[in-house]
Amino acid sequence: MGRFVFAALVIALGILGFATGDFAPTWQPVPKSVPAREMLVYLSAAIPLICGIGLIRSRTASFASAVLLAYVLAWLLLLRVPRIFVAPYSQETWSGLGETAVIVAGAAVLCAKSERGLRIARVLYGLALIPFGIGHFNYIDETAALVPSWLPWHVAWAYLTGCTFIAAGVAVIVGVHARLAAALSALQMGLFTLLVWVPIVVAGPNAFQWSEFVISVALTAGAWVVADSYRKTGAVELLVPSREHLAAYVRALESGWSPNNEDGPATAKRELAEIGENPDGFVERQVDREAKGPPIVLPDGSTVARLPGYRLWIWDGEFCGAIGFRWTPGSTSLPPYTLGHIGYSIVPWKRGRGYATAALRLMLGRAKEEGLEYVEITTDLDNVASQRVILANGGTLVERFVKPAQYGEKEGFRYRIYLQPAR
Repeated sequence: MGRFVFAALVIALGILGFATGDFAPTWQPVPKSVPAREMLVYLSAAIPLICGIGLIRSRTASFASAVLLAYVLAWLLLLRVPRIFVAPYSQETWSGLGETAVIVAGAAVLCAKSERGLRIARVLYGLALIPFGIGHFNYIDETAALVPSWLPWHVAWAYLTGCTFIAAGVAVIVGVHARLAAALSALQMGLFTLLVWVPIVVAGPNAFQWSEFVISVALTAGAWVVADSYRKTGAVELLVPSREHLAAYVRALESGWSPNNEDGPATAKRELAEIGENPDGFVERQVDREAKGPPIVLPDGSTVARLPGYRLWIWDGEFCGAIGFRWTPGSTSLPPYTLGHIGYSIVPWKRGRGYATAALRLMLGRAKEEGLEYVEITTDLDNVASQRVILANGGTLVERFVKPAQYGEKEGFRYRIYLQPAR
């Protein structure tokens, strides 16, 4: 949901830029002396507009979020950060920096492909909240005047909201009750927009008030995306592939995602062709407990006999990825060309939420029903996120090994997760 809210925001900013022929309030102030200013005005409108449209579609969301992140990060580094050296004691310097940082954090969340990326985005968001709180104290009279007239104790409300911004920022930075802090700070921004700026805009705003309204909406959208990144994974489930959900799977493949981490693009291309030729047959082959399907194509193009197994789709109300399980009947051993019993892949826009950990936990329960003593899972040496997923599910490192020639003889780690008491 956060992605669509953010998409609507940046589309609106793009339209606003074209309509006014000037930079949207979120990017102001931009010095008149900036070279090619008029061209930059329309460029700053076109990029958010195009990226916002791209965010709406799953197949283009990953690329659009990357372009948008580069764009807003450029604004932060080129226009906001230099102000620190020009006017380091000005509240406007730090408030402007915080406002742009919230938007950057929102874009960074959408672009994040790892827990580390999410963590950086969240810390940036937390840092951005602190100048907002300090600003309430520095402009206490102006802030109190904005409190709706039907509320008592205007000054007290101004101090309270200032304190909550700072407390929320610290909580997000240190990771203590961060999810609650992010959600409440987003709610606070949303209520401020609704209760303060919407009535002013309806009554007829001046230029300053209109600018503040647009910025407040932008901050709410950015905060929403960050808060949405903390969603719990309790609703994650493993679905047996079906025609009902095949369209979502196809959209993920078309976006560049692949269920195979070893030869991603080749697998995605091959599966799209298979689905186009026979969608029902493709769905049926996802569960093949008797190994009746065609041979498996390895990364070097060679083929090997298929093992009994199945692939399930990870679902949280939307398609999140896939996890597969294969085995050798009557044995825990695997052929040398098979890299582990279980493999999984999460779509980029769902990573960093603990979905792989939850999916593996659910799949281990199914693997135990097959009577296996243990399962083995392999990862690349630099795939720290996957290693954490395995360790979180009780895995232990068995060895550092060299993958077979079919996989390019790269080094990897082999982990083992016991399902039955070790003998």
